[in-house]
Amino acid sequence: MTAFPLREQLQLALGTAYTLEHELGGGGMSRVFVATEVALDRRVVVKVLPEEMVGQVSLERFKREIALAARLQNPHVVPLLTAGDAGGLPYFTMPLVEGESLRARIARQGELPLSEAMRLLREIASALAYAHDRGIVHRDIKPDNVLLSGGSAMITDFGVAKAISASSNSEAGNTTSMGVALGTPAYMSPEQASADPAVDHRADIYAFGVLAYELLTGQPPFSGRTPQGLLAAHVTETPEFITRRRQTIPPALGNLVMRCLEKRAADRPQTALDLVHGLDQITTPSGGSAPTTAVAAVSSEIATTAASTATTPARSRAGRWIAAAAALVALAGAAWFASTKVVDAAGSAPRSIAVLPTEMGSDTAHAYLADGLSGELTTRLSKIPGLVVRAYSSSKTMQGKPLGEAGKTLDVSSLLTASLMRSGNRLRVTASLIDPTDESVQWSETFEESDQDQFALQDKLVNAIAGALRLTLSPEVKAKVEARGTRSAEALDLVQRSYFLTDQFTAASLRQAVSLAELAIQKDSLYAGGWAALAHALSTLADDFVSPLEVLPRMRPAVERALALDPSSADAHAQAGELHMWYDWDPVSARRAFERALAIDSTNVQAARSYSRLLSSEFGESGDSAFAVLERGIRSNPGAIALLRQSLVQEHFARLSPAQREQRCLLIAQLEGSPSATCAIRQLQQAGRADSARRMSLNRLRSVTPAEREARSGGNLTGLAAAFLAAGDTVSARVELNAAIARSVREYVREDGIAEVFFALGDIERAVQWWDRAVSSNSSRVLDLLHMRRYEALRRDPRAQDVLRRARVKASQDSGR
Repeated sequence: MTAFPLREQLQLALGTAYTLEHELGGGGMSRVFVATEVALDRRVVVKVLPEEMVGQVSLERFKREIALAARLQNPHVVPLLTAGDAGGLPYFTMPLVEGESLRARIARQGELPLSEAMRLLREIASALAYAHDRGIVHRDIKPDNVLLSGGSAMITDFGVAKAISASSNSEAGNTTSMGVALGTPAYMSPEQASADPAVDHRADIYAFGVLAYELLTGQPPFSGRTPQGLLAAHVTETPEFITRRRQTIPPALGNLVMRCLEKRAADRPQTALDLVHGLDQITTPSGGSAPTTAVAAVSSEIATTAASTATTPARSRAGRWIAAAAALVALAGAAWFASTKVVDAAGSAPRSIAVLPTEMGSDTAHAYLADGLSGELTTRLSKIPGLVVRAYSSSKTMQGKPLGEAGKTLDVSSLLTASLMRSGNRLRVTASLIDPTDESVQWSETFEESDQDQFALQDKLVNAIAGALRLTLSPEVKAKVEARGTRSAEALDLVQRSYFLTDQFTAASLRQAVSLAELAIQKDSLYAGGWAALAHALSTLADDFVSPLEVLPRMRPAVERALALDPSSADAHAQAGELHMWYDWDPVSARRAFERALAIDSTNVQAARSYSRLLSSEFGESGDSAFAVLERGIRSNPGAIALLRQSLVQEHFARLSPAQREQRCLLIAQLEGSPSATCAIRQLQQAGRADSARRMSLNRLRSVTPAEREARSGGNLTGLAAAFLAAGDTVSARVELNAAIARSVREYVREDGIAEVFFALGDIERAVQWWDRAVSSNSSRVLDLLHMRRYEALRRDPRAQDVLRRARVKASQDSGR
């Protein structure tokens, strides 16, 4: 049928939009190629249907079905991008996911640890629930189609089997044979194996059961058989009960898996959402905290239960197992509480805890609620004496990481995990305390409250967590922890949305964040959180996307109002420090604000980062002070990527020992998911290999595509010019500088950044002109001009005197407000 080999034929069909690289090898229904999408400079996967299947498929309908599946947008689904045909061979594209397949993981490791297996199964079930709710059935769920990226599960090829089936040529009499071919024998539901035309979403639930069986035991329920034997087994044989293959599987989990493997679809869980709920409930079989029992009695109960389980019926066995499990939890809890250090009169070391990002499943529309809950819990728990709490910005980098790795990186004795579900106007949270040394659950409980009273939900959670940690809250501490900034549920909701959008860091998201914070203030003008959210959004918007002059009239009163309403807020003091430092150009006032913020909350990342910048040697303070502040901030928040990146500044990095540099680079690579080029460059510089460092830097800069360059905000566009200049490529630096100046005609581009590049090029005249414009715009790095050592000669230049005079007058006026 084909006039050319498939690779050449496919490249011809793709044209110049994609460049094929190599073939990965095919799956059951496709041949797979890796390609680069030229316009976006991203790597994708191109999957081509085999030639023998083409006569049975309508190309147009195949494309329409792929387009429907491409609407799936879920963190645990690999999205479909495009579909087409290469000389009559249908193909589709999807992003290339870095990582390994679940198949490779099982082949390498066999059965997975229970905690990791349950987390992955929940992610897979949530993806199925999302797709099924939109009418899309996978039909080929198996470990090969589950990719592990950053520790999280992502299902690939969603809707592909449906697209092939729906576009099959029924007139050729091939629908039945196609139906049997679509799928993998080891994971086919009985209705698929028997070519039942009425296959629905419950086939995915059966396949999920097979996958779960293999994930938990290392082998699928039927193995070592021919494809025909596998199909027959799915239709006629009952698989061995899973707990017989692995006795440590909780009975509730075993029962859930075996229900998925029922022959009749009506006897299985009817929705994937049922699977999600079932997995959530397994962590709390007794419905609450573990009982407290004397160790001797616990040991006796375990022995009695273990002796009796061999001869009792399954249901009785399950009940006894739960009793034994409760006893085991009590025993483990007693040991854990005995070994965990608590602050007391003798001055013991405090407990430490990190609140990990709350899971929201497929409900992306309310993801801000999950983010807000984790942030609020972190803030409330940090008010409890005797409890060291990692900043949420630090814990957030652990999303998707194994729990043991998260605990080790954050250096805490406990992790708090939570999952949030919204049903109508009700919020349901399942929270667990995890010991990261062995990933065991020390406490777990479920709470429910109206979405109109999130504070009540937070109160319940914090009090229960304190109780589980055996921390007694005095009336004063309890009042402090439960203090409510507002009684308006709407204002709280708007503030959570505002922070969530601010973190997305685009011009559009930031403007929307500002609007939502202003709406929150309209709902409750006495809510300090609303004013703080407004100040945070405006501060983030300034200099990167708009002139500071545009937002300062709103940012300054927002900071002042937030401080007046809540003088105990470390965040508000940190924002005041940023205002004084970057826009009032007043280091003295900024220093006082940052020190106050860190006195209130020593883990405040924003204050530590900016204070260390303020204290750098270029501002006249000793380098040791700046170094000490930043390293103390990193020790308080080992996962704070903002602080870790700042430690790569050459002056700071040089002060680290070789072992510390290596450890720092490994940690950053772990958090970012890939080695840091900046780390590699700094290591080369410290090794005296300046030429190699320069070459690596230039290669990195020259790899920036036109699309990436165009996507840069006006706030950091001049960074490319400065980086080229630092690497010794003056020609490229001038090209990027001219591009930045051209962009400044149609949108905001930092004048101070342009001034810095002109100064580095030795063009003092134009540097002064752009510094003059930067003063008028109230740009943040005018502070550098006034205080940094590298501008000492410029400050003596007559051409700069008038600009400096205006800047000092303005700084004096602003600091006197």
